[in-house]
Amino acid sequence: MKHTNKLFAILLAVVMTVVLALPMSFAADEPSTSRENDLRVMVMSDMHTIPESMIKGTADYQHAIDLDQKVFNESEAILDTQLQQVRASQPDVLLLNGDITKDGEYAAHKSLATKLKQLKKDLPGLKVYVTNGNHDINNPAAKNFNTADGKAVKAKPTTQKDFRNLYKDVTWNDSTVKATYTPPEGAQAGALSYVARPKKGFTVIVIDSNCYTSDNTSDGEQLCEVRGNIPADLLKWAQRQARAARKRGDTVIGMMHHGVVSHFTQEATILGHFLVDDFRNVSTKLADAGMHYVFTGHQKGNTFYDIETGSSITYPCPMRAVWFLREGSAKTDNGWKETVKGSSIKNLSIAHTDPQTGEYVSIGDMTAYAKERGLSPAVISAVLKDKLYWSLPNYPAELDTVIDKLIPDLCNIPVTDDGKHTLMDIVNYANQSHQGGTDNGQDPAWVKEAKKNVAENRFVAALTDTLCKDLAVLTGQGVNKLTKTDLVQGPAVDLLYHSLFGAAHVSYYTAPQIAKDLDEFLVKTLDSMTNDKNYPNDNAFSITGANTVREGQANWSSLDNGISDKNLVQKLIYALLGNGNG
Repeated sequence: MKHTNKLFAILLAVVMTVVLALPMSFAADEPSTSRENDLRVMVMSDMHTIPESMIKGTADYQHAIDLDQKVFNESEAILDTQLQQVRASQPDVLLLNGDITKDGEYAAHKSLATKLKQLKKDLPGLKVYVTNGNHDINNPAAKNFNTADGKAVKAKPTTQKDFRNLYKDVTWNDSTVKATYTPPEGAQAGALSYVARPKKGFTVIVIDSNCYTSDNTSDGEQLCEVRGNIPADLLKWAQRQARAARKRGDTVIGMMHHGVVSHFTQEATILGHFLVDDFRNVSTKLADAGMHYVFTGHQKGNTFYDIETGSSITYPCPMRAVWFLREGSAKTDNGWKETVKGSSIKNLSIAHTDPQTGEYVSIGDMTAYAKERGLSPAVISAVLKDKLYWSLPNYPAELDTVIDKLIPDLCNIPVTDDGKHTLMDIVNYANQSHQGGTDNGQDPAWVKEAKKNVAENRFVAALTDTLCKDLAVLTGQGVNKLTKTDLVQGPAVDLLYHSLFGAAHVSYYTAPQIAKDLDEFLVKTLDSMTNDKNYPNDNAFSITGANTVREGQANWSSLDNGISDKNLVQKLIYALLGNGNG
């Protein structure tokens, strides 16, 4: 069952891809300018910006974008448009919560820092707080695609020291930054954490949750990983900062790249790398210390709201606007009342010269444009082949033929009785419902029928037939050259050996308990992504609660708008194969 679930996880991985979707800028009932007791915040996340000067219409670049759903060609134009939106909205604070460059290219960070410095000049009162994501530091995938011979070359990566230096005039040198975290002697993890007080009554605690230094990576290498981790010393520091802020009566707001609350039912099971390690304990301690809100990227008592913001360059290409309003006083026994309202800015238009084609293009609605870049059999096949090629010591060329046959056949399995809707359709429906914030359980008739068929094990039976028919021809395709000895030398042993070679054994897939377990897994996955029970409205929200300086026990909620931009097909394959840099 373990291996069957892994195979299905790859095919259904994109169901877990989630991106924030919200309705329009600051709400109509909010004041047009900031008041003494409020804080107006805008959030941009997972911009994955790559300067257009590093892109060229070559085979290497085309291969890179074939492996992803992100609209990299438009990333710089989207960034410029969203920064213009910040200028128009004039918030008190702009948060950038990680994965702000494609793959941590130094040139991309430098370009972004220059744009942010100009933004601060244009809006002298604006505070810009930046944090890094898993892509941004010590990333070996950094590439420059704009070369004379068309062959991509390694670009200069960004170190922890580089990151702070590049953004020092944007963030660290700002007078509102009151404290920075210093790791224990000999450690580096978390060193980009800091505390700011943008306004009286508000404290922002930024936690570097990323793993990219040798003291905090799984293999001890100085290279970035997808997973998030908050070392014990850093967590204690954040707790002290939150308690101190709470003691003086501040509203405490956190920011980090990784989630601290599960944003959908299956996230901790399937996509644990997008949550910080031991997230339940971490969120409890932060909430009990007085942090009620945390802005994350990568997707009542002392209530803890994990407000996740989606990628600027993946459907629906949003940014978030949040308004904090305080009424009352922390000096009284009754404390103060907080109202937090959130809305969004999306459906933005851009116009630019496409760096891949050289043509001038105008896109009237980026949300609609990005929605067309959904998951497809071609994308899944490309990602799978790419990862296996780099993971296996002896990759037979014939395996490409098998994958090109198997993946489309699996994706095109009907999920409705009339055969009009396929596995690929239900995957994209679930994915984009969650991305767009429409995961409210109000499914169209065909989706209800598909869910019913999955629950009744009819889909599993069809899948079994397809697997057996396709994989029975493996030896005829020459894949028998791929031996078990080869596989155990690489990280793909479980996934490949049992999924490919074991699939021809019908009994392995049709055992009653295996079918039952698989059925339950699929039902939970679909329900988790299309019927969000964490928060009633992901597109717009309003939270009101009373606060005092006293501590208590925490419980959690999440505005389930996404695991940032994550391309779950690629990320889950990374996780399953024990290797990744997503």
